Amino acid sequence: MKLGYKLLLSILTLTLFLGLTTTAWAADSEAQGGLLRGVVTTIAGDSLTVQSNRAEVTLLTDDETTFEVPGIKDASLADIATGDFVVIRAARSEAGPLARHVSVIPDGSLKDRTMRGIISAVDGAKFQLRTRRGQVTVNTNENTVFRIPKVEEATAADLEEKMPVIVMGQYEQEEQVFNASAVAVIPAKIVKRHMVRGKLSAIEGDTLVLTTGRETEQEQRVQTTDETTFRVPGIENATIDDLSEGDPILALGRKDENGEFAAKSVAVIRRRPRRVIVRGEVTAVSDDSLRLKTDRQGEVQIIITENTRFRIPGVQDPGLDDITVGDRVGVVGHKDDKGNLVATGIGKLRPQQGSNN
Repeated sequence: MKLGYKLLLSILTLTLFLGLTTTAWAADSEAQGGLLRGVVTTIAGDSLTVQSNRAEVTLLTDDETTFEVPGIKDASLADIATGDFVVIRAARSEAGPLARHVSVIPDGSLKDRTMRGIISAVDGAKFQLRTRRGQVTVNTNENTVFRIPKVEEATAADLEEKMPVIVMGQYEQEEQVFNASAVAVIPAKIVKRHMVRGKLSAIEGDTLVLTTGRETEQEQRVQTTDETTFRVPGIENATIDDLSEGDPILALGRKDENGEFAAKSVAVIRRRPRRVIVRGEVTAVSDDSLRLKTDRQGEVQIIITENTRFRIPGVQDPGLDDITVGDRVGVVGHKDDKGNLVATGIGKLRPQQGSNN
């Protein structure tokens, strides 16, 4: 699935938030439908009480509750002990929070952090994780729990490059390494099942109509509710009224058996324009633009805005008035819809600097 790295991270983050997979570990929840992590403090009958960072929560279990305890096959509630660190997928029930899946994480801690990224290299029991903040070395050991789709009793040997993963554990700031108590691989099918991406073609009441697909355009209807959250760049507490036709949309939620999609979250994805750098000789100057003669791109129209910054050696507070025909300049900016270069920065080059581009 060809997705930009930042977009994939956003999807993984929202996937965790929605609690869409049993293999993901997330921050504490109220256990009313989602994920809860904490330390088991009490086991009584068919219930267990867990102390999380936020509160102490008692959850029921039933015959459909599944348990995972390292080293124990077909584990049950009897194999859970007080003091165990657990991650629980919970659901709502009339009697209260119901544990659907309970995983014991050896060496887990309420101080554990979660980190998301893409595996870029694997070296034995450690691997390199590419995250939003750069490369991080992740160490695993014999107590680390691995969750990899379709792999039973997974180990570090089952990890591969390009796998999107979520790790839970302790980050050692001084050594700049992450010691993982749990590693979960997020399968692409989960992302596909719970994501719709496309261009907003219409808004019909509470329903968004998206045009999806590249080669063959298809229509996907996305239902929103009062609980749907909206994220629109530059708008706080956005609502459906802040969406506009043509917006690129990423919706996270669930599809039912009829293919109808109910959105938990809707985000407008703004792509940053690609940065362009050119150098050349100024051939014309006007109030809000200049023309530049380059070797490789020919004549280039440069658009000047109030945000354009100038740098001219020896000139304080330089501006467009300090640029004249014949000057050699370097321009940094991005292309607009008409192919003009909108300048974010312009610097006058010394005679010996560079050559025409």
